[in-house]
Amino acid sequence: MTKALIISEDSDLTNQIRSSFENISWTAEDVSLFNIMDQGSDVVQNKSCSILVVDAGFIRYRSLIEEMNAVITNCSRHAPLYMIFKGEYDQVFDNWAKHAKRIFQSTIQPQRAAQAIREIIRLETSAAPRQTYYSPMDSIY
Repeated sequence: MTKALIISEDSDLTNQIRSSFENISWTAEDVSLFNIMDQGSDVVQNKSCSILVVDAGFIRYRSLIEEMNAVITNCSRHAPLYMIFKGEYDQVFDNWAKHAKRIFQSTIQPQRAAQAIREIIRLETSAAPRQTYYSPMDSIY
């Protein structure tokens, strides 16, 4: 079964993302920022993608942003990471952004949030699984 991980403190957007994934027969699990810090990249294991929602109040965790760099880096190694900013992107997240497959901004507007979710689903459902093609590198040990 295909699974998405939603890292969010915003229950409304989390529910919107979850229901959008459930509509395409995916499952979606959500965790808070603090839970992901406790569990680390283990929580991303066996997920098809992860979505980090950064709301306007997220900046209050400014002191944790540096600490989170290692967690974000490790999470992005296990599954594609998407970042959804409810407001505008802030440069304080530059280190995280370089690990994101895609960044979406200004999703406080419902239509922008829906558009971002549709785009994530499109990108993830159009990606060919690794098992569907043969690489010449497969014969190298």
